[in-house]
Amino acid sequence: KGGGTTNTKENQRIVRKIEVAGMGGVGKTQLVTEYCYRYFPSEYGLVVWLNAETVDTLVTDYRQLLADLANVDADMDKSTDELVGEVKSRLFRSNVPWLLVFDNIEDHALLDKFVPRGAGTKGHVIVTTRHMESSE
Repeated sequence: KGGGTTNTKENQRIVRKIEVAGMGGVGKTQLVTEYCYRYFPSEYGLVVWLNAETVDTLVTDYRQLLADLANVDADMDKSTDELVGEVKSRLFRSNVPWLLVFDNIEDHALLDKFVPRGAGTKGHVIVTTRHMESSE
């Protein structure tokens, strides 16, 4: 958990992201799973675990997330851009603090497409990866 921060416009525009990087098998996923169990529901009203190995697995998980958020069957006719845009919009408008976990991400560029912008202090992201280089 991070320390206190001032509530500036900059803090409201960014989504806080933590990255857990290391070799395969060292316990990244187990560490993040434990964090989720400890802080849901006290800190987050919504925790979403996403398989981030490929764009296809992310799209599949986003399609299911949209179906869950909208309380409807998954709309298979939506394009990927429409799907991602709608999920991001719903998370942005949500009054519930949320956490997205991008597990085992291979391509950090996917974060630009799939992470909502402007959610401020109510949206957090945790990324697990085997790639040690910074995504920024």
